[in-house]
Amino acid sequence: MIKRYILVAAGEDTFTAIYQKNKFIRESDYVIAVDGGLKVLEKNNIKPSIFIGDNDSNINNVDYPKLLYKSEKDESDFELAISYVINSNSSEYKDSLDYKDVEILVYNATGRRLDHFISTIRTIVKNEDLNIKIIDDRNIIYLIKERETILEDANYKYISFFNLYDDTIITLKGFKYDLDNYKMDRYCNLCLSNQIVKEGKIFCNKPIIVIRSKD
Repeated sequence: MIKRYILVAAGEDTFTAIYQKNKFIRESDYVIAVDGGLKVLEKNNIKPSIFIGDNDSNINNVDYPKLLYKSEKDESDFELAISYVINSNSSEYKDSLDYKDVEILVYNATGRRLDHFISTIRTIVKNEDLNIKIIDDRNIIYLIKERETILEDANYKYISFFNLYDDTIITLKGFKYDLDNYKMDRYCNLCLSNQIVKEGKIFCNKPIIVIRSKD
């Protein structure tokens, strides 16, 4: 069974609209309030499984676990939350870096502070063995490694691919713009705003960022 973590951060609140439209949180989900994301969860009457961050005001009397850090620290609150997930599963996955049974869905990590958004992207890249998705009201962002098949989705018309490393080779089949063993240079934007034709197959020799976007 997939172990699912829901992380709600302190960026622009698109979580509320998504959650109100579809009460997607399951009883088995582990909900993490990442600093200011606590207020968003409280607004939606969702009790977090744990609070992680440096905002210790008004949370002293709550009846759920919390990990409090000084505001002056070397890691972002999001990094600390990802470390918590890794450490929580370290014994189970001690001999594997796959974490195939762990899914991390991140909300309110886009908008407002773009420096934090870039930091979040870099954290995802750093933890490429984890299945992490950043979700807002218009986009889904995640990494793929080696290969993946993606079905057409009318809600997410556009799909873009961004390489992280030089000498990334990508093949796209079943797209409006197919590619065959195309070598992407460091600043390649060729794979911006592609579209899937029923079923898209991606093959790559190195991890790449995928962004699925609405109109």
